[in-house]
Amino acid sequence: MPLLIAGAASSWKKVDTTVSDGISAGYEKATPQDKTSSMEWVKPVPKQALNALAYKPIPKVDTGTALVFGSIIKAIDSQTLHPIAAIYPTDNTDGLAYGDVIHPNDLQAFTPFYGALPAKDCLWSHDYHSVYRFKTKPHRVVYEFYIPSFNLGYVGATAKLSFNFKDPETKEPHSLLSPVDGSASASWDSTRKVDAYTNTQYGHSRHRAIIAGPYRTVFLVPEPEPVDPDPDPTDPPVLEKVVHIMNIVNLVSLPDLTPIAFSQATLSRDIDSYAWTLNASLMNQASVDLISPRGGMIKEIRLTINGDVWEFFVSKISETDRFANKTWTVAAYSKSKLLSSPYSVQKTHTESSGSTAAQIATNELFGSGFTLNWNAPDWSIPANVFSYSAKAPIASVLSLTNAIGAVIVPHPANKELTVKPRFTHSAWHWDSATEDRTIPRALFSEMSEEYQPQIKYNAVYVAGQEYGALAKVKQLGTAGDSLLPDIVDNLLTDAIANTERGRIELSKSGHKEVFSGRIFYDQAAGFVDIGELVKIVAGDGTSWKGVATANSIAISKMGAVVYQNLSILRHYE
Repeated sequence: MPLLIAGAASSWKKVDTTVSDGISAGYEKATPQDKTSSMEWVKPVPKQALNALAYKPIPKVDTGTALVFGSIIKAIDSQTLHPIAAIYPTDNTDGLAYGDVIHPNDLQAFTPFYGALPAKDCLWSHDYHSVYRFKTKPHRVVYEFYIPSFNLGYVGATAKLSFNFKDPETKEPHSLLSPVDGSASASWDSTRKVDAYTNTQYGHSRHRAIIAGPYRTVFLVPEPEPVDPDPDPTDPPVLEKVVHIMNIVNLVSLPDLTPIAFSQATLSRDIDSYAWTLNASLMNQASVDLISPRGGMIKEIRLTINGDVWEFFVSKISETDRFANKTWTVAAYSKSKLLSSPYSVQKTHTESSGSTAAQIATNELFGSGFTLNWNAPDWSIPANVFSYSAKAPIASVLSLTNAIGAVIVPHPANKELTVKPRFTHSAWHWDSATEDRTIPRALFSEMSEEYQPQIKYNAVYVAGQEYGALAKVKQLGTAGDSLLPDIVDNLLTDAIANTERGRIELSKSGHKEVFSGRIFYDQAAGFVDIGELVKIVAGDGTSWKGVATANSIAISKMGAVVYQNLSILRHYE
């Protein structure tokens, strides 16, 4: 803040007493420049062109009678006009004394005037990422002026003068580093398809089962608002689906149906197996005690997956203790395993009378509690041809089914066996045969393909032994010139048996591919059984057919997730 302007200081002289008769102090004759009624002003300094006035020197007053002023104000606070240094009191003879503070007279002048409001960003309040890096953000120039105050007057016989000057300041304001990109942005990604109508809370019950509503619900995503079609519309949009699969899995002991706590389990079977195999990880000692053999009694358990039931008998329980952390693993088999050694007695037998293969197989299961369904070609076997030594019941039945290339399909829960052809349709008829189920390739979460090139045979000689028959079996429509090695079996005693065995062996030959895929256990599609003819449809509409030869069902997270791991045999003609 500047001091008083140079040249504005006042001094007094004695003037002629006739000039001011009413004033108690005598004045001497004024100089010619003071003949006018008011003082003349010099041209103000350009930067004070608004209101600031410059003064000519005032004659010195008579020091004997005039008021004596000391240093008036050395520095003034621009806001309050309080003096920084005290001023000297005035002449007490006039009865007008000043204290240490000069009181303001012109209040209006003490309020600074700003020509314009400072510029700022007033449109956006977003976070910004880009600023002026090398200089401050420019603004339009704003000038700020301070209007000085001035008051000169007489009160009685006393002169009172008050003034304040301040150099005008021209400011070019600058902001701090500030954003320059006023646009706003939002991150985005593809939306997640969710059930917009139902939010079902579910979890595990006390018995480790899933408690919830329907385990498969399909909700359609609402179609967008209709719009005017293009003149040449392209392919219509595909209406997507959201599929919720909620599995219901329970593992209980029999016959009391007490829940068994398990964390994960796997049950599996392939086309050559006559029993299902279960391996499960138990979670506590109480569950282990519940299924441990007591008094030589075999414990049975029941596994239910989305309404499909399997029953097993416990074969083995393993316990592992590692750093005070115990784990238990149980191995179990479906009931058809009870027909094998060591669970059944081995015996030696010769069928002394002629009979059919189905009758002989039924007799072998007599007294075991099992029933047999023979759904394969049946043939006659002469007396004393069917004979074996030290075999369990299932082994003797297998000797009959293997003779014609058939397989044994165990019932998952009951004491029941079904004999079926290995391939219901010959491999060269798969593409034209009616499939048992259709599965889109897109439903498989994991896939692998194993190509197995082999020689394609179109004929084979099939023969029995002492009482057997000899037949050349060839594929229809071929010359029968590519011969498979001869097949000899003692039970091939009839043309029906020989033909069926030859058909199966020729279907095994040729170029093949094993397709392995992982798919959810969907109640609508159901369980894919071994031996089914499955049609796989690709995304482009092409398809092929194959026979399911293995299925391994994996259960994890205490039943929350269930997968089917399929193996499908594809034949290349």
